[in-house]
Amino acid sequence: MKVKLNILYILLAFLWMPVCGWAQDLVDPGEGGGVGAPVAKVGNTDYKTLKEAFDAAANKQVDLQISLTQKEEVTANVTTLNLNNLTLTGEEKAGFNMTGKLTVKNGTLKGAFTVTDLANFVAGTDVTLADNVKIISGGKSYYRVLIDLGAYTDATAPTRNDKEVIHSKVDDKTLCCWLEADQAAYPIILTSDGTQYQTALTSIQNHGNNTLSLTMIEPEEEPEEEKYNITWAEVTGGTLKVMIDDQEVQTGEYVANSQVTIEATPDEGYTNPILYITRKSEGTPIDITEQKSFILNDNVNILVTFKKSPTVGPDPENPDGNAPDIKILNPKQAFVYNGKPQAFTLTTSPENALEGATISYTLDGVTVNEPTDAGIYDVIITRPADMDLAAVNCTLTGGLTIEKAEVFFKLNEGKTGFTLDADAKTATLNADDYHVYILVDGKEVKVEGSFAWGEGQGTAINGNVLTIAESGIYEVVFTPTKVENYKEIAPITLPIELKEGDLKDKMRTVTVSVINTYNPADDDEVRIYNGNLLMATATLSNKAEVEFYEGQKPTFRAFPGEGCAFVKYLIGDEQINKQDYTPETFDVDLVVEGHFGEKGDLESLSPTFEAPKELVYNGQLYANSFRILQAKVYSNWIFNYTKNNKIVQPINVGEYTLVVSRPADSKYQAYTSEPMAFKITKATPTVVADEITGAYPGLELKDLKLSGTATVEGLGTIAGTFEWVEPATVIKEGENKVKFKFTPKDEVNINSVTDLELTITASKENIPDFVSVSYNKPLGGTLVVVYEEEGDNHFQVIPSGTKVPTGTKVRIFAYPADYFELASLTVNTEDVLKDLVNNKYVIVRELKVDTDIHANFRFTGEEPTDPDNPDNPDNPDLPDNPNLPDNWPDNWPDNWPDNWPDNWPDNWPGNGGGLGEQNKDYTILVRTTGLGSVTPGTTGANRGESITFKIEPGYGQQIVDVRVNGNSVGAVTSYQLRNIYAHTTVEAVFSNINVPVYTLTSRVINERIGYVTPTKVRVTEGSNHIFIAHPNKNRTIEDVQVGTEKELKSIGTPTSYIFTDVKADSLIVVTFHSPVANESIEASKYQIYTENGAVVVDPDHAAGTVNICDFSGRTIYSNREVRSITRFPLSEGSYIVTLIIDGKQYSQKVYLLSR
Repeated sequence: MKVKLNILYILLAFLWMPVCGWAQDLVDPGEGGGVGAPVAKVGNTDYKTLKEAFDAAANKQVDLQISLTQKEEVTANVTTLNLNNLTLTGEEKAGFNMTGKLTVKNGTLKGAFTVTDLANFVAGTDVTLADNVKIISGGKSYYRVLIDLGAYTDATAPTRNDKEVIHSKVDDKTLCCWLEADQAAYPIILTSDGTQYQTALTSIQNHGNNTLSLTMIEPEEEPEEEKYNITWAEVTGGTLKVMIDDQEVQTGEYVANSQVTIEATPDEGYTNPILYITRKSEGTPIDITEQKSFILNDNVNILVTFKKSPTVGPDPENPDGNAPDIKILNPKQAFVYNGKPQAFTLTTSPENALEGATISYTLDGVTVNEPTDAGIYDVIITRPADMDLAAVNCTLTGGLTIEKAEVFFKLNEGKTGFTLDADAKTATLNADDYHVYILVDGKEVKVEGSFAWGEGQGTAINGNVLTIAESGIYEVVFTPTKVENYKEIAPITLPIELKEGDLKDKMRTVTVSVINTYNPADDDEVRIYNGNLLMATATLSNKAEVEFYEGQKPTFRAFPGEGCAFVKYLIGDEQINKQDYTPETFDVDLVVEGHFGEKGDLESLSPTFEAPKELVYNGQLYANSFRILQAKVYSNWIFNYTKNNKIVQPINVGEYTLVVSRPADSKYQAYTSEPMAFKITKATPTVVADEITGAYPGLELKDLKLSGTATVEGLGTIAGTFEWVEPATVIKEGENKVKFKFTPKDEVNINSVTDLELTITASKENIPDFVSVSYNKPLGGTLVVVYEEEGDNHFQVIPSGTKVPTGTKVRIFAYPADYFELASLTVNTEDVLKDLVNNKYVIVRELKVDTDIHANFRFTGEEPTDPDNPDNPDNPDLPDNPNLPDNWPDNWPDNWPDNWPDNWPDNWPGNGGGLGEQNKDYTILVRTTGLGSVTPGTTGANRGESITFKIEPGYGQQIVDVRVNGNSVGAVTSYQLRNIYAHTTVEAVFSNINVPVYTLTSRVINERIGYVTPTKVRVTEGSNHIFIAHPNKNRTIEDVQVGTEKELKSIGTPTSYIFTDVKADSLIVVTFHSPVANESIEASKYQIYTENGAVVVDPDHAAGTVNICDFSGRTIYSNREVRSITRFPLSEGSYIVTLIIDGKQYSQKVYLLSR
């Protein structure tokens, strides 16, 4: 490549002209052929001008013999201009047009030179740029800076203040840089293979004829991407999948601020997963069951609990509704060994559910009374049943961890750690010279153990005596008495001289000072260690000076004071950003500055947050709607949302407060924002009614089935009810504009829509000859439709799906079985539950259109009255004839027809008083669980009659148990009820073949004052079954024991007990007690009941507290004080209400219907 150089026309300096007689011969022709300016001789050539020389010389050196002045531009091909220790003076308008790289050597440049390609113009260390000679390129003046590359010959690409520097190499060791003038001091930085090197700080104000050297820049530790741990325990009853960015992850560390989504899928027989997370910094469990996601901004533990599905019938999975699930919300806890026992702290839902529980521990399968030593412990939690909660016996694997502690040493004042006998060449170790300790809450706690000389040092060791061959550095090791409790301990290195001064040449001084321009308080420290032996501490007011020897390695540890942060260590020109630092090599004196400064004040960074003032409910978690807009620090922020002074997640409608905080760390002070208020308002659904066809005059609106779709943005289609505003409105011929309304199931978060209109076109031509009647077969009770009108069909059952003449009147019966209550009854979506209940479970309707009837029965968990003897608990073996239920229908016809229908359902409820055969004295209710049959089915019987039942398992099934009134009579294939004198329940339980079956038995002590139901049952492996103790009037339960025939354990005095996950034949023994004269039993004067969408508690003017939880175990109201009748509004569902007065608990299970 050609480089153009401004050729210098050189004038012979006038001082030289008299001396050089040949000077007149060297004349540059002037313009128009006139005499030009004299020039110097160009080396040993015949060229008379530089122009001639430059034009002729290609890639050669041009030598100057005399100092001269350049006036005109010339072009040169030469690579080197050798000034031969002379001065070349240029003028600003003249200069070098470059055709290649030109190196000026060995002389001085003065005046001004314009250079077209500065990157190819080199003036090395042997060229003086006198009087700040002007080097001009592109109209700008540049100054030369020379850099000695030293060992870093590959370093290139210089930059200064993030701008590229014009440069070229003088030789392998020297770089010539050209820079514009600059008053500020910046280093020039070069790069080689990713490593950076820098010069000293320099301002550009002159040509700087001195050469700058390079030092390697200690690479700053790249800040690790902030991560947090996600942990969870193995789940039972389903599968747990944790997702980040749609990818499944396992327990471990993940990038901060990731969106974590949880998928929890129940196994067969389980339902309703409940999800909690616990953030380490908060410690408060957060229910995320609805949103199923969270932002990872702290170490998080996930807790998932799957509930078992309820089973219909007298042997449900959990028939005792009074035993809500108990969840342990902090199943993993960690400590650092400190020589003291540690304890597992329980946090549960419901709150305090395990108060009084016994906690025990095992380590590697061995029982440990108090966890003290380092290790991973299993935690076993046991609690007997009481009147509120079932017994608990669970193991938290790895629930408590005690981590190993770090050990430190000090030499006692004036001690060296050993005694030297130079003549004998022995050193005796003095263990008493050392103080060995761990730090517990900032205090030193002594560690017991033994010292010894290190092995493999080429010496003989006899106990604590070391035989030394030569002066040198020798190791001392410490072994704690209980080594398993401590981290690995670095050896101490000791210099030992057999002759004074042997190691003098290897002695080095380490001087450490503390610098803090922010905080004058004397609480920043740099501690200097030899291994784990503390040698000295430097503070702001106290410089530390310690002698080390080659072969030893000092370690520096920085401890910032209050409000301060560690900045760096400065060792000479080297900057180290690690808070704990040990030099790789140590062979010179070290002067160490520990620099500290103010912790960053986030307040001064004016962090700003995007917080919408008003949001509309969409069923989603709104926590992600709030972002940090400006803070310069974007990790470890905690968003706390509160509603009614409770920490919540912003999902449901309400007024919320957001406080953003960040805990203090090594760089920044703690920060808490001002509270920010926002609210979530109710959503209004979009409602579209389905078209109604087939209407005809004379119908009432309630006869027509009203349906449609309601949607909410973000939720899609929502549940709710469509209702006519005036259901008794009679339809007329033609178009009818009618009003209807929609009420969402979730009235808390979604508005009802009331002003809706629908057009119905009615015509007489639409009157049908026949209409159909359909109804469901609900679990937990019986729904029957019969003909109402007199005639042959009177009271005959109408099978579902039957078509009957339009206008037919029917009677609808809906009656619950044991353990159940009627929850709803609709006729063409019209709610007729209230009418049915008020009319003793019977209503009459005229069928004008196709009619759909739907009943739903709700499981209550309540044990029915003892079938053998509900009226005589003092003598349970002497049965009597029970009365019919109080709510037995009173509107049965006065005269039963002679042809009483024979097609009533077999499964008519047992407490129905014998509806199946009204001419029989008793009803025999037959039930089955599993695949199999009992013949005959539900039937009637007269007093004294006997009936034989045949029990047949289905294909691949076995008979588990046959129960009469809840008590086992064995796995029999037939059973005869003899001399029937009461309503009776017969139940057969079936299961798959080869499933293990176990027997559960109850026994009573003092049986004349109480009894237990059942007396015996057979159940399959893994089943649950409840036993209930019935003390007679004015009697109490003294003790309940459960276990096996060989080993029984008292569980207190609960009124019921559930055998869960049965794995063996088991026994429950209940002891009843008759109070003596100074004891009394008084019926509770306190009341707990439901009314108008609320639970009502009447403490009878006593002071008490109320706790209410739902059946999933979640606490709804906690420790609410009551002194008078108090209402607790709740949504529809089942709840456990506990009233505590004077330390005694009064519990009641209630069910709340929607208002």
